[in-house]
Amino acid sequence: QGNRTLLADRVVFNRRVDSVSASGNVMLIEPSGEVVFTDYVELSDQMKDGVIRELHIILSDNSRLAAESGTRTGGKRTEMRRGVFSPCKLCEDDPKAAPLWQVKARKVVHDTDKKEIRYYDARLEWFGIPVAYTPYLQHPDPTVKRKSGVLAPSFFSNDDLGFVASVPYYFAIDDSKDLTITPIVMTKQLPALAAEYRQRLTTGYYRIAGSGTVADRRERDLDGNFNTVKEDEFRGHVEGMGRFDIDDNWRWGFDLNRTTDRNYLKRYNFSDRDILRSDVFAEGFHGRSYTLGRAVDYQDLRLLERYNSEEKLLPIVDHQYVTEGFDFGGGLGGRLQFDFNAMNLMRDHGTQTRRISGGVNLEVPYTSPIGTVTTVTASARADGYSTKNLIDPNDPNGQRLNGEEGRFFPQLTVDTRYPFVQYGNGYSHVIEPIIMASIAPKGGNPSLIPNEDSLDTEFDDTNLFSRSRFTGIDRVEGGSRVVYGGRSALYFDYGGYASVFAGQSLALDEHVTELFRPGSGLENRESDYVGRVDVSPIKNFDLIYRFRVKKSDDEIRRQDLAAIFGPEIFQVSVDYLNLREGYAGYEPREEVSGRINSKFAKYYSTNVSARRDLASNGGFLNYGAGIQYQDECLTWQFDWLRNFTRDEDVSTGDTFYTRLVFKHLGEVAF
Repeated sequence: QGNRTLLADRVVFNRRVDSVSASGNVMLIEPSGEVVFTDYVELSDQMKDGVIRELHIILSDNSRLAAESGTRTGGKRTEMRRGVFSPCKLCEDDPKAAPLWQVKARKVVHDTDKKEIRYYDARLEWFGIPVAYTPYLQHPDPTVKRKSGVLAPSFFSNDDLGFVASVPYYFAIDDSKDLTITPIVMTKQLPALAAEYRQRLTTGYYRIAGSGTVADRRERDLDGNFNTVKEDEFRGHVEGMGRFDIDDNWRWGFDLNRTTDRNYLKRYNFSDRDILRSDVFAEGFHGRSYTLGRAVDYQDLRLLERYNSEEKLLPIVDHQYVTEGFDFGGGLGGRLQFDFNAMNLMRDHGTQTRRISGGVNLEVPYTSPIGTVTTVTASARADGYSTKNLIDPNDPNGQRLNGEEGRFFPQLTVDTRYPFVQYGNGYSHVIEPIIMASIAPKGGNPSLIPNEDSLDTEFDDTNLFSRSRFTGIDRVEGGSRVVYGGRSALYFDYGGYASVFAGQSLALDEHVTELFRPGSGLENRESDYVGRVDVSPIKNFDLIYRFRVKKSDDEIRRQDLAAIFGPEIFQVSVDYLNLREGYAGYEPREEVSGRINSKFAKYYSTNVSARRDLASNGGFLNYGAGIQYQDECLTWQFDWLRNFTRDEDVSTGDTFYTRLVFKHLGEVAF
């Protein structure tokens, strides 16, 4: 009748009074997807009202409700006597056994109009054993995706803040927006308040969040000593993002990230980021072209950068256009790429830079009849700079430089590869020698052009054959060079593989090496050797090893290894990093971290992890362990971490975290 279906061994339908009685294997299918099972039912008013005896209900997500008896009113409200609810599956071997957890109550009301289930005189049972009681309990039914109410609380403890409790309240304002307010109470500091507002619009969405408190703040000077204590100071942060469509080709957006001081986010467990970026941007997509314009503001939270001026890019513009491929004839084709960049870098004090740059690349690939793969790339770039208050690299303590400077930089590169393939019984072997030649004029980096975006040069296998090893526009790698290397790989028919790659760069002009920092691997005419080893011979075994070896004495300057092996029941992952010489301002370091994960049962898993500094005066940076249980109705997680790193008013010590998630009832975290 209508959207309801009634199945039973025997059905009696009285049309005159619009009543139905059914008995024997009764099944009532509701429009919402719920299914009611019973042995006897009496229904009226198009089966919306009725009395049900010994009912069992399977909700839309397979959760279960059962009761001794129940009454239905208007097809929207079911009131049950001596009811029980559980989202857990019943034991296959003993379906009559109590589930993992369930809620029993003297009265249970399922209101499909308000989409909620209410319990009166309720108790929570584990495996049939009562563990908690409440006179009233309410939660949304399975059809609800969002509803106002108290969310799961969370708890943690440390030496600085004491015991911390957070109890968020969620407001579902309407279908397109919501608000979450979270009071945070601490035993050793004044309370804090956090909030998050979200809204989805017709053309996009945005999110704004933040927090604040009044608390003491400690600072450390550049020598590592605490010398300032600010009491009862306002501390807080704000973050947000938004993305909005303008039309089919254009959109705009913003990112907002600011904090009052460098340790607030870490101390109150909001974030561990060192650099916060805020920007507003607009970008357009037209066929094979892309345009991006944005204004950017950075907040640097690193200790050594605290006293530097904050940087602002107002604005920075990028445009790129790639043509369709075209045919030269004779089997040759190519593609043109046009690039444009404009930037205005502002600082409260320090160097200020304006830049405009444009370039064009012509790329022509060719595969010869004997199998060589050659790519010829001809490029040219023109840059113009206006600079104020620039430190003279030849006289750092002298007078600051001001003025305008231009640059034109053409370059020609030829990349040739010759892959050889041998097929064997169950495998194929590939050997591929690679050589690249680059020709460009010497110089190209006058003193009036500052280096803002090309400071960090990390030389490895990924950029060995790049036309420029610099990461940005401010520096060009002039002069001529030859790059050579090779790859050897085995591919097995069953899916395993192993490969090794190594190569080196040779600068034909001595002065070019002066552009690169000592320890970068490119400070000599003959660069360091760089390489990579990938091994995955069988399922559940993957290893990547990357290295950089100093040419003069074969010393390993850098090596990092990442390996993961083992099935789910015992899986080991290891990461190792060794920097024998610092580069880009970083000190030498050597550390190893490892993790063991074990899913030792269907629903149980555990892990152990550690990270250690291998220097002579090093030691453990952190270590910890955890265990987790997860099935269809419950998640339980316990983690312990001991941290040995201290950063101003962020303390070392132990962190214990426990999380319980009851399906439909919510989550509790400690």
